[in-house]
Amino acid sequence: GVPRSRARVRRALALDRALVLAIKESRRPQSMRRLFMLRVALDGLAALIVARVVLDFWAASFAGFLSAGEWRGMTLRITAACFMIYVGSLACAGVHLWIESLLHPDSKAVADRSRDNQLTRLSTVLPLVRFAAIALISTIFVLAALSTVGVDVTPLLAGAGVIGLAVSLGSQTLVKDIV
Repeated sequence: GVPRSRARVRRALALDRALVLAIKESRRPQSMRRLFMLRVALDGLAALIVARVVLDFWAASFAGFLSAGEWRGMTLRITAACFMIYVGSLACAGVHLWIESLLHPDSKAVADRSRDNQLTRLSTVLPLVRFAAIALISTIFVLAALSTVGVDVTPLLAGAGVIGLAVSLGSQTLVKDIV
């Protein structure tokens, strides 16, 4: 019933808050990264469950234009799209953590002059690489999710190609300076 579901929600929120505090209080970067990834995975899973519950119970009243069989097929496609977005968010979080581990290595590493110079160069390039990688991953997974739901993504891909061409022509000087 309702009291049991409220208790589950309270436990889930307590777990999320415990993870936030553990990340905040952790002194080891590797532990912080693992806890962050665990939090992203659990929060995404909770969002998937909520989306499925909403689709099954609440949104059915808004789908009067579809038959029960068509609505069931649509909810399955939407659930598959949500799962794709979830996997994409995990991939983005993994890229973010990987770049952070490169930008902020463990303090036990030997800090000599060449290592400092390398970190300075990396701190300039890696945020750009992180942004580009996360944007690419997000775009791919969102387009795959839209395609799963039944949206024609061909015009979106054409528009992305035009935007990519414009960005590549505009960033020639930036790439030349980096290289």
